[in-house]
Amino acid sequence: MAPVAAISIALDHQFVALRRFRRLAVFSMLRLLVNVLAILILVRVLGMGAGGAVIALTAAHGIMIAACLVDLRGHRRIAFELPRLSSLTLILGYGLRYHPARMGAVLEGHLGVFVLGLIATQSEIGLFAAASALMLGVLLISNAVGVVLYPRVAGQERLELVALCLRLVGAATALCLLVLVALSVPLVRLLLSASFMPAVPLLWIIAPAILASALSAIFVTHFKGTNLPGVCSWAVFLGLSVNLSVLLLLYPRLGVAAAAWAMTAGMGSGCLFHAIVFHRTTRMSLAAAWLPRRSDATFLWAAGRSALAGGIRGKPPAPVPLKDEVKDEDVVHESR
Repeated sequence: MAPVAAISIALDHQFVALRRFRRLAVFSMLRLLVNVLAILILVRVLGMGAGGAVIALTAAHGIMIAACLVDLRGHRRIAFELPRLSSLTLILGYGLRYHPARMGAVLEGHLGVFVLGLIATQSEIGLFAAASALMLGVLLISNAVGVVLYPRVAGQERLELVALCLRLVGAATALCLLVLVALSVPLVRLLLSASFMPAVPLLWIIAPAILASALSAIFVTHFKGTNLPGVCSWAVFLGLSVNLSVLLLLYPRLGVAAAAWAMTAGMGSGCLFHAIVFHRTTRMSLAAAWLPRRSDATFLWAAGRSALAGGIRGKPPAPVPLKDEVKDEDVVHESR
C-alpha cells in the first residue's frame, strides 16, 4: 500500500499546484467511495478482516492515481520521463528537511493516546481519544485554507496574503471552538454517549491547542513555500518534547487531564516558535500581521458571495480579487 499511497498523495500536490481544486475534490470523493465500497465487500461480505481493509485502501488509491493521470494527460498533455539527477537532489534535500515535520504532525495529535496507552487505564485512554478526535475535526478549516494558500506562496513571500489567512483562520477557528465548548455537554451526549461525559472538561482544555495548531498550519504553509521547511521540523520537535514532558510530569497528579494540558502546552509551544521565526525572518510587525482590518471582512464577504454564486449556478465561482499586495520591501519598511 505504501508506494501506491505515496504516488496518490504526490498527485494530490500536483493538482493543488495547478489549482485544479474542483477536479481534486471529485477524485478525492471517488477515492473515498471506492474505499468504503471495497471495505464493505472485502471485510463485511467476504470476511477478510484487516487484510481486506488494507487491500481496499490500496485499490482506492489506485483508482485515484488512474483518474488523476488520465485528467492530467488530457489537460496538460503530460508524458513519462526519467527524472534528472539535479532534480532528485533538490527534492531529496527538501524532503530531508521537511520529513521530520511531516512525521511529527501525524504524531502530534495522537501522542497523548500513545503515552496513555502505557501508563493509564482503558477508560482514561478512551476519554482522551474521544475528546481529542472530536476537537481535531475543527482543523479542517486551516487545512483547507493551507491547501489553497500553498501554490500562491510557493517560491515567493506574499506576506499580506499569509497575514490575511492567519487572521481569518484564527477568527473562524476560535468561533467554532467557542460554539463547541458552549455546546460541549449536549454534543458529547449526542455524538458519543452519557458515559463519555467526563471528557467534557478535556474539550475545554484542548480548545487552545486546536487554535494554536490551526495558526501553525498557516505558518507551515508559508515556510514550505519559501524554502524553509526545516523551521517546521524544529517546531514539531519542540512541541512533541513539551507535550511528552508535561504529560509525564502532571499525570501522577492530574490523571487523564494531564494529557489535555500537555497537548495544549505542546501545540502552543510549536505555534509560538513558528510565530517568532516568522516575524524575525520577514520583519513584519505584530500589528501588521494580527490586527483585524476592514478589508478582511470585505474579502470574506466577497469570497462567500462568489462561492455561493458558483454553487447555485453549477459553474466554477469567479475568483475573488485580493487587494493589491505591496512589494515585499514596502511590507518590511511599513512593519518596521
